[in-house]
Amino acid sequence: MIDILLSTFNGEKYLPPQLDSVIAQTFRDWRLIIRDDGSSDKTPEIIHEYCCKEPERIFFVSNSGANVGPAASFGKLLCESSSPYIMFCDQDDVWLPDKIEISLASMQNSEIKYTPSTPILVHTDLRVVDENMVTVSESFWKYQKIDPSRCSLNPLLVQNVITGNTILINRALASLVPDMPNDAIMHDWWLALVASAFGKIYWCPQPTVLYRQHRNNLLGAVPWGCRYIVNLTSNFQQVRRSVNACKAQAARFLCEYGKKLDGNDLKVLQKFGAINDCGFINRRYIILRHGIYKNSFIKNLGLLLEI
Repeated sequence: MIDILLSTFNGEKYLPPQLDSVIAQTFRDWRLIIRDDGSSDKTPEIIHEYCCKEPERIFFVSNSGANVGPAASFGKLLCESSSPYIMFCDQDDVWLPDKIEISLASMQNSEIKYTPSTPILVHTDLRVVDENMVTVSESFWKYQKIDPSRCSLNPLLVQNVITGNTILINRALASLVPDMPNDAIMHDWWLALVASAFGKIYWCPQPTVLYRQHRNNLLGAVPWGCRYIVNLTSNFQQVRRSVNACKAQAARFLCEYGKKLDGNDLKVLQKFGAINDCGFINRRYIILRHGIYKNSFIKNLGLLLEI
């Protein structure tokens, strides 16, 4: 059994195709647990309609009308899950029919290699499409110049290379995340940090999701190129907020898991957590010395200017 967790918010336009794509999966042993994060459109009605269609597999948990944001909402859903495996679903994408099958095969191979008691996170590439489902890029990783192999704890402190709607985790990893802290930037980033520190991350290059880009995306794909560079260099306030959020997330991670970390990871987190107490040159030395950097010159320039 696989639990699929879906958090929704004002998703009436694109939600039905996503739900249909989950129902159409070649792997059938799943249940979909949905939490709405305070929608003001017809999203709750659509969810109820699908619950009536699939009453034994689609479940709508009460939220008391509260809007807590995507990370916390997925955290609440994680507490509702009890299955051996868990996937995460966004409201505006479309799953390819064999998504679960591909991810589960990768997970089972990883568990054979490392044992089922090892915390494991599996994720895949995505195909980027526009709001009309026309392909923009066959590979999200290439589209954003993402290197999925950069999944050790050090670079993950400042850049997440894992996309939540492709994630499959096992119960061993889920048990390490009893809740989603307020300082977690996103649920997928937090899970990636935990998996990197205490388990294994496996990436599959085969796209399993049609990643829809539209005006209302909470977190969309921005193509690498001139426009990306102009946006980055003209908005250092955004870069500063991003860097500060990374620092806060790392500090929370150290607080939550510091006693369980091995020597090297603990040292890196302590150095990064105390970086504000260091001088200008020493802050940049820590970033470079410990490999706490991103995957491109421009991104690292922004990081080094604002750290």
